[in-house]
Amino acid sequence: MFDPITIILTVYVLVTLGVAYTVRKTDLISKEGFMLGNRQASEIKIAFSAAACWAYVFALVINSRFTYDFGLAGFFWYGLPYVLTIMYFGILAKSLVSKLPNGFTLNQYITQRYQNRNLTYLYQILQLLIIQINLLNLVIQYCLEHQENHLLVKL
Repeated sequence: MFDPITIILTVYVLVTLGVAYTVRKTDLISKEGFMLGNRQASEIKIAFSAAACWAYVFALVINSRFTYDFGLAGFFWYGLPYVLTIMYFGILAKSLVSKLPNGFTLNQYITQRYQNRNLTYLYQILQLLIIQINLLNLVIQYCLEHQENHLLVKL
């Protein structure tokens, strides 16, 4: 028969294609339509969009592996919380859109809510620091995995 991972991936691809097919051509005309779906996307579309752009590796590959290794318990302890988190992200994004009807970014929301430009700059600096810390973490992890060939180890 079919491998469970193949079935899960096939269902995910079909559902994602179905959601993408529902995008109307009018959504692709303006900046607001392209970036935000004319601000009329449902929670389901937002959740699938988040899963398609940043979360699919964890949700599909790692969740499939946990389910394969540990059975239904692996899905329950790893996959279900992840799916619920993605669904919560859709609800959170919908509430942010209602609070900032003409905004595009979280920085705009912070600027509008707190009316403090310095706080917005602080938030942007924190975002950049988090990105740099993550990149440094990747470099250190790579160096530790390849200790014998790397210059940092010789220092």
